[in-house]
Amino acid sequence: MASTTLPNGIIVPEKFSRDWYADLYHNWQELDNLLGGGTPKDGTLTIQKNGNAVGTFSANQATDETIDIEVPDVNNGTLTIQQNGTTVDTFTANSSSDKTVNISVPTKTSDLNNDSGFITGVTWNDVSNKPSFATVATSGSYNDLSNKPTLESLSTNSIPFHNSYPRCKYLGTTITDAQNTAIKNRTYDDLFIGDYWTINGVNWRIVAIDYYYNVGNINFDKGNIIVMPDAVLYNAQMNETNTTAGAYYGSLMRTQNLNNARTIAQNAFGSHLANHRIVIANSVDTSGPSGWAWYDSDGVELPNEVQIYGTRVWGSALKGFDVATQKQQFPLLALAPQFMNTRQTYWLQDVSSSSVSSYFAIVHILGSTGDTSASYSCGVRPSVTLSYI
Repeated sequence: MASTTLPNGIIVPEKFSRDWYADLYHNWQELDNLLGGGTPKDGTLTIQKNGNAVGTFSANQATDETIDIEVPDVNNGTLTIQQNGTTVDTFTANSSSDKTVNISVPTKTSDLNNDSGFITGVTWNDVSNKPSFATVATSGSYNDLSNKPTLESLSTNSIPFHNSYPRCKYLGTTITDAQNTAIKNRTYDDLFIGDYWTINGVNWRIVAIDYYYNVGNINFDKGNIIVMPDAVLYNAQMNETNTTAGAYYGSLMRTQNLNNARTIAQNAFGSHLANHRIVIANSVDTSGPSGWAWYDSDGVELPNEVQIYGTRVWGSALKGFDVATQKQQFPLLALAPQFMNTRQTYWLQDVSSSSVSSYFAIVHILGSTGDTSASYSCGVRPSVTLSYI
């Protein structure tokens, strides 16, 4: 068989020379590609210690190489923690876990040992060489004072005392026998301004004690108290038209529109309503009320400005006809003026000086003084005089 000699000296049969050579060449190319072109790589490994090179090793190096990096030994020293020379705990530098050591430090004097006997407290008796003081200097007692002034004793049963202490105590739903006796004897035991009865849903509050005693052209010499409802009982007109003719005495209010209030008071207090004599204005001219007279009162009347405010405001200041026997402020309203204001507008007796012919005075809903037309419908908040039976 004929043969062919290849460039590298290999003899190949002629029949296979071309195909065999082609396959061999193809396989050699793949192997060359896998080996990176057939040329060995010569990368270098650099070994450092703390950033400084200590040796290298080439990938194409024909011999082995050993590079030694010295690592210092870790010491195992011990930390001893002491408090005032006494060991509390220790910690080794080569310990594998954390440790917390707590040293107790005193935070208050009671934590300390009082071995030196320092002072923890001093009483007056512990003080030496102290000056001499009067007994009262250390006792603080009024009774240890010398040359004390003589003081008038205040009787808690005196009428001024009962008129000056707004106690505001609930008294029940009716006047009791004991309360009736206290009014009769004018001792007013356990009765003070501000105290109140609640009857048929109305709070009747004491505004004055002994107010009308020894008043009247027929002397009213009985113990008496005056109460007022905490709020208006209803609304009504002073007159049907805007007129002040007849003043308070001749008004529709006193002759008719107070009748409902009289009924409410009668149902609450019965025979305790006090009939007595008072002076009321009964005529008006261009300057204001121009006349008055003594009249019977069944105990239910509108108050006037003086009884509410303690002074005249809108009422005529020229004459005293609209003040008359209602001449001083109710003590409760002087000492606790919040009871003057109900957030309601209500009528007073006084003819107004701002419009003598058509206006009467009022307490305004906003808490101010005021006046308004006689035909306007305002609240009725009467004063009711009570006595004993």
